[in-house]
Amino acid sequence: MKAAPLWANRLLPFAMADRANAEVNVFFAVWSATLLFAMTRSARRAWIELLWLAAGLLALLPLLNAVTTQRPLWRSIVEGDPAFAGFELMLWAFAALHAVLALRVARHRPRITRSTSHRSDVVESEREKQSA
Repeated sequence: MKAAPLWANRLLPFAMADRANAEVNVFFAVWSATLLFAMTRSARRAWIELLWLAAGLLALLPLLNAVTTQRPLWRSIVEGDPAFAGFELMLWAFAALHAVLALRVARHRPRITRSTSHRSDVVESEREKQSA
């Protein structure tokens, strides 16, 4: 989950000993949790749910930043700081991208290809030959 280290960066206490390693540990813990979660679902369902989760976490990150720091998005825009404003706006763009991907995966219907339908015809004709 791409947003996990960013959330950890904001939520772990600043004075915490070995904070950088804790952020890395959060990344691997969340990564492992998403793997275990995906193993309990069908692949399609796991993709949809994890894409929606990522969209939500990415979209909420600028709000978390506004609560936990002295540099919310609106302040960065007013002060003309393109680095901070651009980063948070890109988080919303990535959140929107993840939401679009979740919708597309949810609406996707696999196409039946000619080779697949041809294979079933071959199998059916072989069965007819064997039963005759």
